[in-house]
Amino acid sequence: MYHYLFSRLIPAFFICLLLTPVSNAQIIRCDGCQNTDSRVENSGYIKLDLNVDSVKLNIDNDFDNIRYYQNGDSIALSPGQHYFVLTWPFDEPAQYYHTLTEGKTTVLVHRFNKDREITGIVLDRNYAASDYFGSNLILQTDPDSEIWYKDNPVGKGFISLNAERGKQQFEIRNPDFGNRSITIDNRTDRISYHSLYTRPEKKFILLLSPLPGAAQLLKRQKKKALTIIGSALVSGGLLAFADRRYNNEVSKLNTIRSQYVGASTVERAERLGSQMEDQISVVDRSSLYRNLSLIPVISVLAWNLYDAFFSEPNGGYRKKIPLRAYIETNSVSGNLYPTVNLSISR
Repeated sequence: MYHYLFSRLIPAFFICLLLTPVSNAQIIRCDGCQNTDSRVENSGYIKLDLNVDSVKLNIDNDFDNIRYYQNGDSIALSPGQHYFVLTWPFDEPAQYYHTLTEGKTTVLVHRFNKDREITGIVLDRNYAASDYFGSNLILQTDPDSEIWYKDNPVGKGFISLNAERGKQQFEIRNPDFGNRSITIDNRTDRISYHSLYTRPEKKFILLLSPLPGAAQLLKRQKKKALTIIGSALVSGGLLAFADRRYNNEVSKLNTIRSQYVGASTVERAERLGSQMEDQISVVDRSSLYRNLSLIPVISVLAWNLYDAFFSEPNGGYRKKIPLRAYIETNSVSGNLYPTVNLSISR
């Protein structure tokens, strides 16, 4: 029986292998690549053509084997499609898909932007930046905000540190906007960038300026905000009362007018005509009162808009300052905390 099974199954197995189609991988992204015949058997090669000396390269999301490579290096890989992530400390990571052919070298060409300012987009999840800065966590906040970690002040405005794995508790202390606590789940050795500003952005303030008191609340001007909100509510209430009163008086006038038109006797018509003249005077006074009630409403809204546009919070709005951080590692209470020197471009 076993002989019968093997005599039938083994040939069928090899036939299935021969008939299984081999898929042709498509290059999803291949900017500036070219093929040159290097006549290498049993492997394909990827050659780096860069405008920087070295990059940290992740191949096929193999996070345990991320290495530095020099410009011009050739890397032997199995034929087929591969995924490459090139990282350099001062520009965004570059991602490429390339299909390697056995016996040939594919040239991966990439040009990093050397003039780019360091930003959160550049730093976040950047392998090379993690090594350059010697850290896995970068926090950026307002220049006058003090950052506390483990009950110790570790910097102002911008810090870079090699934090422990797991949830880390930080506190941002600003002299004008108070304290703010934040928990960061630090799960990787790669840099994790966090923007922790406390001061409002001016464009966001202007966007909310039509709402009475909203801009003042965001600028932490609570007394002024409450005054504007209270004034808006009182003036709006008076206007609503005046408008309702005017509409009621107009409704009464229309009722009298319809009765006057349908009067069956001269005496009734004269009496209704007199009432209609008196009601017209009441409507005119109601209209004047309603129009006067618009003045405080317009005044409050104008005050609110003017203050939103021209009044700044204590210490000013959020300042977007381009930063280049140069880090020196220092020991603070047995832990490593980098000292950050900032080069400010105005």
